[in-house]
Amino acid sequence: MENFLDILRTELLSWYTDLVLLIPCLAFAVLFFIAACLFSDMVRRLLRKRLERRHEDNILSAFLSRVAKGIVLLVAVGLVLKILGLGGLANSMLAGAGIGAFVVGSAFKDIGENFLASALLAFKRPFKPGDLVELDGFKGHVKGIALRTTHVRTSDGRDVYIPNSAVVKNSVINYTEDGPLRHALRVRAEDHADLDKASALLLAAALEDPGVLQEPLVPNVGIGEVGPDVELVLTYWVNVFDTKWDEGRIRYRVTRKALGDLRSAGFNAPATTVEMRSSGNAE
Repeated sequence: MENFLDILRTELLSWYTDLVLLIPCLAFAVLFFIAACLFSDMVRRLLRKRLERRHEDNILSAFLSRVAKGIVLLVAVGLVLKILGLGGLANSMLAGAGIGAFVVGSAFKDIGENFLASALLAFKRPFKPGDLVELDGFKGHVKGIALRTTHVRTSDGRDVYIPNSAVVKNSVINYTEDGPLRHALRVRAEDHADLDKASALLLAAALEDPGVLQEPLVPNVGIGEVGPDVELVLTYWVNVFDTKWDEGRIRYRVTRKALGDLRSAGFNAPATTVEMRSSGNAE
């Protein structure tokens, strides 16, 4: 029994001595890691500001700055393990990184897909914050792009967070990239109606609205499908870069005035009147 107590006392004393010797290294390692975290955050902020000044691309600058921060923290963890005398553990961690990446990738497949998708969005840059886009069936303005989701605010005020993987896999419609956005109002008139008068009323509805572009893209009225009735097509453009006017409100005002003026002039406003939108310049 006395031999067992002596052995236990010796082991505890040895552990205590090792702990006392380790305390300075442990304290230094903790301080070093805290300093590394602060430094990595400073690197992220400085790199993002510099990239935004040079490239004016928030998506790319945000992604690269986060990657730089992650690299700094990864190096810091390795150095902390070296300071604590756990260099062998650091080497083992590096050797098992491939297996760990496979396991983590399998467990967090969706997160990994969204992260890679954010990298593709950063370099491909199909849109930027503020653009009017249609993503995964949702149309609205891009408010921000994170590592996992793209934030879109729709015209009715909904905040939609779309996974970046869905953005990359599906079609992206950017209404803002070319600036002008074309609207077309299609109205069917009876074949014996005064087409010149109807065309003048449609054109006036677009020209009188302050949100409709007057130059270089001029509103015009043309002929669409011809059958038992004649289809008149009013085409006009709005500038989506001009935040003073909301393109949805412009569309509503022009449509309401055009149909109201047609009814007042004795034309039958057809119930099949539809609206079509497409972006780009006049052909």
